[in-house]
Amino acid sequence: MPYSDGKYLGTGLPYLELVPMEAPEMPLACALAAYYEEKMSAAQGLPFWRDFKLPELARSGLAKHVFVLEPVEGNTDWRYRLLGTEIVARFSIDRTGETLRDFNDPEHVEHLIQISNEIAASGRPRYFRLKPHNMDLQHLQIETMSLPIRNNTDDETWLFGGTFYNT
Repeated sequence: MPYSDGKYLGTGLPYLELVPMEAPEMPLACALAAYYEEKMSAAQGLPFWRDFKLPELARSGLAKHVFVLEPVEGNTDWRYRLLGTEIVARFSIDRTGETLRDFNDPEHVEHLIQISNEIAASGRPRYFRLKPHNMDLQHLQIETMSLPIRNNTDDETWLFGGTFYNT
């Protein structure tokens, strides 16, 4: 996702291609998917953001891996409301409060926004492997997921998710 202009210096990772997966494979990714399914079952549909409890996420080791995105500007962009500390540490920069357009390569950002809008509209979770284009970084194993949720006033669909690393 990131690119190396002045906005993303020092982050250590180049553009990451989203490769769709049927289901998560990494243990913590599987745990977050199961946690989300529990919340969906209890809500009998899309859960509210308030249904996700930070102490529960922290006890299970998931809190530092999660993120929340909200649509902005009529769904023409998405903003990070929350970005877990492990994600911040891995990318060496905190993007909380920033939109996808603020830091993604213009060549790729439209695709990311389109995928986010599709997930929100469908109400179905999506799972991805992140594949670095830089051959020197091909050894990195990264999984991410976007899980649709309702905001607390039930007037928007947000994306709750997590990013996990085996490196």
